[in-house]
Amino acid sequence: MDASLVVRPILPRECNEWRSHMQRFHYLGDVNLIGESLRYAAFLGGELVALLGWSSASLHNGPRDSYLGWEAVPKRANLHQVANNVRFLILPWISMPHLASRVLGANLRRLSRDWQVTYGHPIVLAETFVDSSRFRGTCYRASNWRCVGETQGFSRSGHVYRFHGQPKAVWLYPLTRDFNQRLRTIPAPTTMEQRMTLDVEKLPLEGKGGLFPVLNTITDSRKKLIAFCAAALTAGMRSPRLAAPNVELEEAALARPSL
Repeated sequence: MDASLVVRPILPRECNEWRSHMQRFHYLGDVNLIGESLRYAAFLGGELVALLGWSSASLHNGPRDSYLGWEAVPKRANLHQVANNVRFLILPWISMPHLASRVLGANLRRLSRDWQVTYGHPIVLAETFVDSSRFRGTCYRASNWRCVGETQGFSRSGHVYRFHGQPKAVWLYPLTRDFNQRLRTIPAPTTMEQRMTLDVEKLPLEGKGGLFPVLNTITDSRKKLIAFCAAALTAGMRSPRLAAPNVELEEAALARPSL
C-alpha cells in the first residue's frame, strides 16, 4: 500500500523551505527544534504531501513519567532515548483517507535508525502532545500510539514554565518491546579508559605528522567537511555524525524526491 510513499529526513538545503511551509500552514507556525532533532518530508508519487519535526524529549512530562515509573536518576540517564514529535503537517491541498497515519507509521519505522546514524544512539520511545480542544489524536490512535493522560496546562519559554490553562493529551509510541526496561535501567559507570578525552594541548598541529600537514594532503572534494569534523572532534564532540549531522542521510537521499 505504501509502495509510492517516501518519508525521509530533509537535506540541509531544504531546511528553509521546510520552515517556510510550517510557518505558513501549521496552526502553531514554525518551531526552533530543541537539542537533538530531525526534520522529515513525506512524498507520495513524488509529490510533497507532509512535513514532520522531531526534537529532544520534554524534560517535564508528568503523564509520561508516571506511565514509565520514571524516577529522577534513570530519567536523567535515558531521556535522550525519547524523541518528541513537535510538528506534523499534512499540506492543506492534500486530501487522502488515512494519509496521516500512513505517513506517521512510515516515519516511526525509520526514526530510531536515523537517530542512530545522526546522533550515535537509538530512540526507544516517541512522544507527542495533542491539543484536545482542536484535535482528537485520530492519526496517532490509528498508528497505535497510547494516550497516557493530560498535562497540567503549562508551557515552557526558555527556562520558565508559564500556566496557559490548556492541558494537552500525552501520546506515546514504543519503538522497542523492552522500552520500559531500557528507559528505567541506569547505565553502568564508564571505565577510566572510556572517559579519557583528547588532550588538545598535546595534539601536534604542525610539522611531520601534525594535523595541519595531514589535512593539506587530502584531495577529496569534501576536504572542508573533513577539516570541520576534525575540528569538532578536537573540541570534544563524540562522533563526526554529531559534528555534521545528516551527512550520511543526505548521501542516501540524493536520488529521492525533493521539496
